Amino acid sequence: MSFISDLANSVIKTEDITKEDALKLACSSDLEELLENADKIRKHFCKNNFNLCSIINAKSGKCSENCKYCAQSAHFKTNSPNYSLLNNDIIFKEALKFEEKGVHRFSLVMSGKGVKDNSDELNRLEEIYKYLTKNSKIHLCGSFGIVSLETLKKLKNAGLKTYHHNLETSRRFFPKICSTHTYDDRINTIKNAKLAGLDVCSGAIFGMGENLEDRINLAFDLKKLNVSSVPLNILTPIKG
Repeated sequence: MSFISDLANSVIKTEDITKEDALKLACSSDLEELLENADKIRKHFCKNNFNLCSIINAKSGKCSENCKYCAQSAHFKTNSPNYSLLNNDIIFKEALKFEEKGVHRFSLVMSGKGVKDNSDELNRLEEIYKYLTKNSKIHLCGSFGIVSLETLKKLKNAGLKTYHHNLETSRRFFPKICSTHTYDDRINTIKNAKLAGLDVCSGAIFGMGENLEDRINLAFDLKKLNVSSVPLNILTPIKG
């Protein structure tokens, strides 16, 4: 068997692969064989099932952080809409609409560095998640930035099931895209979410100037954190 096929079989057996294996795999020129074996892995672990997830931009703009990929940062002029946390009824209506259409997961996403402990925003979020837990069966997710274990426990008790918090890129490359918080701030938030009993969704944005090894190092960091889901996003440049 080929290297790609051997590696796929190791993955199916849940055996660890090395960083050297990953680099060799990423540099493989046989795209057809790579795709065939990726699909083999997908069929083994996921069969033909997948989840549909929809989000609502529950709070937009005026973020204090200077993440270079983000149109909602107050450091840039992008004409991004600015508004505070939406009215509860708007959020309820959207969640129930998506549930009716067969969407499996619904996530509230908020701009800003993070929801603060004992804040009015946190109280509002608790109300929203308690209502949706009582009045729907949709899986509830959230993305609220860098938050404490105490806040995540409160959201978990209110009905939040999955927390989304991307690492975005590798530790090496992270300072090139953000200087207002650190890579470890993000890792600690993921650890807090897991300690609170939440599933974690954490991934990356590709196309910001990182190299192939950065992407692989990020993948191994996510592996160490044992996250449940890894979204891959592609940078869309926005004027400003």
